[in-house]
Amino acid sequence: RQSGGDEEWAGAEVVWRIDTGCVYGGVNCTNGMLKGHGDGTVPILSLAFMCVRAWRDYKHWNPSGVRVRVREYAHMPASWDFRGGETSGDHVDIMGNREMISDVLQIAAGAEMEDKFVSDVRAMSRRVKLPASVR
Repeated sequence: RQSGGDEEWAGAEVVWRIDTGCVYGGVNCTNGMLKGHGDGTVPILSLAFMCVRAWRDYKHWNPSGVRVRVREYAHMPASWDFRGGETSGDHVDIMGNREMISDVLQIAAGAEMEDKFVSDVRAMSRRVKLPASVR
C-alpha cells in the first residue's frame, strides 16, 4: 500500500519472528534459517564479488584498471576468545587476524602479493550475470 509518509507509521510496532517450521527444499536450512557460504552474517558473494570479479573484469567498476589482489583468510576462531582471536576470519574480527596483519605489513614494505583463496568464491562469482550496461 502507498504510505502518506513516516507520520502514518509513527508508533507502529513491527514484530519480527523466524518461522522455525519453514523448510527450503531441505538444503542448508535449519530451524527456518537458510545457511550458505560466508562469515556467519554476510554471504560470501557480498564479501568478495567486487574484488574477485567486478573490479577485475569490468572497466565500468575499475576505469583506471587498478590491480586487485584477493586474500582470503580461513575462519578458525579460538575457543577461549569470544572475539575469535588471532585466527578469526569473521568480517568484524579480521583486523585482529595475525595473517592479515602480516600481509598488511609486507605490502606496506613493498612486497608483492598473489591471490589466496580458501573458498570457491571464484566459481560462484563466474555464475553472476551482470547487465550489459555495467560491463
